[in-house]
Order: sequence, then C-alpha cells, then structure tokens
Amino acid sequence: MAQSVYLDFLFWFFAAPITLLGIWIWTDWWYRRKTLGTMIACTIVFGFFCDLFAVRTGLWQYDTGQPNLGIWIFEIPIEEFLFYILFPILVFSVWCAVERLWRVVLRTRPYKGGTA
Repeated sequence: MAQSVYLDFLFWFFAAPITLLGIWIWTDWWYRRKTLGTMIACTIVFGFFCDLFAVRTGLWQYDTGQPNLGIWIFEIPIEEFLFYILFPILVFSVWCAVERLWRVVLRTRPYKGGTA
C-alpha cells in the first residue's frame, strides 16, 4: 500500500503537536473533558455534513487516485474524520497551553472546573 500524504500531514501537524502539548497540559484536558468532547462532536457533525454537501453538489471532490486507507463513509475518506477529531483537540490544546502560560505570567490559580 502506498504512503498517504494526508496521513503524514495529520501526524506531523496535528498528532505530534497534540502529543507534545498533552504531556504538559493533560490535567487541563481532564478538567475540561466535557468541553473537549463537545468540540469534537460539533466538529464531526458540522464538518461531515458540510463536506458531504460540498461533494454531492460538486463544489469539490476527493482524489480517489491518491493513496489513502481505502475506507470511505459516504463519499468522504476516513482520513477526513481523523481531521475532524484531531483539529479540535489541537485548537483546545493550544488554548489550554496559552491559558496556562497566561496564568504563569499573572500567577493566578489553576482552573479546577466550575465558574471562574
């Protein structure tokens, strides 16, 4: 099987930074797991229907000649669903990292859930 360029992209630009940030901010993920889950669910639903609409109306198409995992859900490759999952995790991770740096600068207490 040929190497998928999109899988390489997902690994280097999403999975690797998420892993590196996750080592530092995993407690933020734990305290805000409902928020993260909601972000992922919304991205999957919204992204899937937008992509499905775009493909079915001819706005764009996925190149079936490019190597991929070969798993398609309707007209959308499974790699796109990996993007739907990894993108909100990366955004959330960057947000938590920036917030943690901000707390260090201001020397405020860490987030423990509830209202701030």
